[in-house]
Amino acid sequence: MFSHSLRAVIGALLAITLIAAPAAARHRAPDLPPPPAAQGDRIASAFAKLSRSTSWQLVEKVPLRFDAHHPEGVVRLGDRYVLSTVEVIEPTQRYQPPGTIIDGTDRTPGKGIGHLIAFDREGNLLADQRVDDGANIYHPGGLDYDGRHLWVAVAEYRPNKPSIIFRVDPTSLATTEVLRTPDHIGGIAHDTRRDSLVGLNWGSRTAYTWKLAGHRTKLRDTSVNPSHLVDYQDCKYLGRPHRFEHPAMLCGGIAGLRHGGPAGDMVSYDLGGVAIVDTVSMRPFNELPFQEYTDQRQVATRNAIDVQIVNGRLRLYLIADDDESD
Repeated sequence: MFSHSLRAVIGALLAITLIAAPAAARHRAPDLPPPPAAQGDRIASAFAKLSRSTSWQLVEKVPLRFDAHHPEGVVRLGDRYVLSTVEVIEPTQRYQPPGTIIDGTDRTPGKGIGHLIAFDREGNLLADQRVDDGANIYHPGGLDYDGRHLWVAVAEYRPNKPSIIFRVDPTSLATTEVLRTPDHIGGIAHDTRRDSLVGLNWGSRTAYTWKLAGHRTKLRDTSVNPSHLVDYQDCKYLGRPHRFEHPAMLCGGIAGLRHGGPAGDMVSYDLGGVAIVDTVSMRPFNELPFQEYTDQRQVATRNAIDVQIVNGRLRLYLIADDDESD
């Protein structure tokens, strides 16, 4: 875990620090901790003080004592955590020659198993719930927590292919299918002020908003992501912070970049980033690069991220590395 001021970094469950103070979450179950939205004002205020020159302090690094597979999203529930992750059995393969599109996508479906894994603060496995359709839909995306339920989208592991969005019991990890959509959905947030789900597609280039109405859902809107700093991977709903026009979510992610090296060869690297994003327009209220790395040299915001104010400081919880992670 990280806290505001650092130069050493971790391998995956990270936490990070700055400022804030809570607001009660609506409709929260009495035996569950408050969601990030309960601290939305303070998180947004703390985030506004960050800059590219901000240094981050490592608070704690917790080895996960189980196979983390390929992590996607994380939620902190008091002393417990829930991780969404994909176990890849057969990797997808790009169609050849490069640029070939078949049935709207550029690669084979591959094979895998989706997991929701609960673990404790020492990194010990508590539960492992399979979440997929037993066929091609096996890739869980990010996780959100609204004080009563977890939310996760499980998709085919390729662009422009279908997803199922599930509501999840935070204690038992039992899943309930809420809707199906023809596009790949990764990051997701439950906008409780508008009683809507916001889902981000492959690369987070398009956001879909579905209105929740009892047992029925309706596509309410789509919007184009105007930011190209990073692709958002995992998001946490923050409510509508003070002086914000619309509700917001905190999102972390990466962008894979390439440039010419000194010998004329191409050099590739990942840029990490964190942003607070308007859930209506997808415009970032604030965003900044994040260049802290794990022991395996992964950008720490590669996928799973959660946020909290601890002792008056902004703290991020991050899981970035595959398999043997922290």
